[in-house]
Amino acid sequence: MLVLSLFSASNSLADTVQMKNGSILKGAITWENDTSVTIDIGIGEIVVLKSEIDAVQKTGAEGGDSPLRGQREETAGTNAYVPASLYKLSEKFQEVKDLKRMIDTQTSRLASLREEISKKRAEFNLLMAAFEKENTKLKKIDPDIDLKGYNKAVGEVNSMNAKFAYLSQELRNLNEKLSECGKAAQEAITSYKNGLDNFNIYFRGELEAVREIRLTIDEEYFFDTIKKELAAMENALRKDSIALSKFSSSLAVEVKLNDSLTCVMIVDTGASVVSITKNIADLLGIDVSGIRNDIELTVADGSAIKAKAVYLKSVQVGDSRAEDVIAAVVDNPPAPGIDGLLGMSFLNNFGVTLDPANKKLILDSVR
Repeated sequence: MLVLSLFSASNSLADTVQMKNGSILKGAITWENDTSVTIDIGIGEIVVLKSEIDAVQKTGAEGGDSPLRGQREETAGTNAYVPASLYKLSEKFQEVKDLKRMIDTQTSRLASLREEISKKRAEFNLLMAAFEKENTKLKKIDPDIDLKGYNKAVGEVNSMNAKFAYLSQELRNLNEKLSECGKAAQEAITSYKNGLDNFNIYFRGELEAVREIRLTIDEEYFFDTIKKELAAMENALRKDSIALSKFSSSLAVEVKLNDSLTCVMIVDTGASVVSITKNIADLLGIDVSGIRNDIELTVADGSAIKAKAVYLKSVQVGDSRAEDVIAAVVDNPPAPGIDGLLGMSFLNNFGVTLDPANKKLILDSVR
């Protein structure tokens, strides 16, 4: 952290502040604290963070020239260039931006996990093909005629079974991580939406408060910058409101699977994954007879059942869509007339609000 001398506003010496982004500020330093420095550039005071400063030079020159206007375009809207009177506004805006960066971080983690799962699934499928070939070979060998060849084939099949168990466990672990990361991403979207809404209210209040006040050029520029960035952030936040239907004590919604089949599912935020019936899997052309990868589900009475784990190419509710969604195939529907449960393997891709009073499912996402 740089240590800067405190100048009074009337100091005639010009100080040069070299920013890390390459821009230069010239003027008189009028205030400093542990984290920031206030500098009078001739047309008003601005606050710069010490973490953004590369160097400070005391030139001893007369007067204080203001920085070039072009430098504002590089730094306005960040804490590196903030009119002193609007520092609180800038801090609050940075908090919203931090929430957006959290979404970006979680989205990146989700993408990495999905890529790793995709690779493991491809490895699993290759092993399955090799296993079927070796198993077919084994069935054709008569141990009374070729005991050595038979034992070798048995050894290969046993080895593959062990690899299946290992890969299955790896996939389960990765899917658990994916579920945890999905929850974190969902929380990040919800926090960002709430933070953006709250900042909008605060910003409108600030605009109203300065309506009758003559602002400096820097203050006007900063307000305009916030307006533009805020408009872009609001435009990137999508709110999808989907109609729900009452079904007994639950809420159901129409869901399109693999861009081809529309079915009815109960919205269940307590279910870790989407579940579909075997009948729906058959209609989608998914053959579960040879699937070795199982998933454990907790059903309504609290008991655990084993189900076949599959991956749906797409799941779409309203205009909200997710791809490569893990799902469980169960023998029986959760209720008559219901094709499955819309669980968190889909819902974790969005900020979720259930509005039972208005029978609405609201899914928030950030483009």
